[in-house]
Amino acid sequence: MDVFEKREVWKQDPSSPYYDYSLLMRLIKDLKSCRESQDMKGLMKLLKIILSKSNISGIDNEELYSQTYWGTKYLVHDFVQQVLESLIIVRDSSAIDTQSKLDFFRKVKRMYGRTALLLSGGASFGYYHLGVIKTLFEAKLLPKIISGTSAGAMIASLIW
Repeated sequence: MDVFEKREVWKQDPSSPYYDYSLLMRLIKDLKSCRESQDMKGLMKLLKIILSKSNISGIDNEELYSQTYWGTKYLVHDFVQQVLESLIIVRDSSAIDTQSKLDFFRKVKRMYGRTALLLSGGASFGYYHLGVIKTLFEAKLLPKIISGTSAGAMIASLIW
């Protein structure tokens, strides 16, 4: 539908009032530069800065995700991909000792937070919640934090 309705053009254009695209471009450039020069300390420092902000550059703005049927700006996707690739490089680097890697990933995990599942209220939603939880459990993606209201709270309490 995005292609048919010409929403791909919107995705390709990085500019938008909904987020700071120039900051995102600079961060991508800096991540690539650190990786190319094999500056592991600089890369780790930059990743700590990026991952300490939950909404860096405004990429969590819901307007970015309501303009299309699938995805958002390609720049946002590229940024997330660059961060993931950088984390993998840090993980696999032989230039960083194991203890430094452990310290780095523990700190980043603590700064970034945890995933939680929040279940809504409503009696009939309880059945849907069971299906969602079953699917997440089977895929080994069930988060450790589960909460809810009304029927969602009852289902959440049954899980643990």
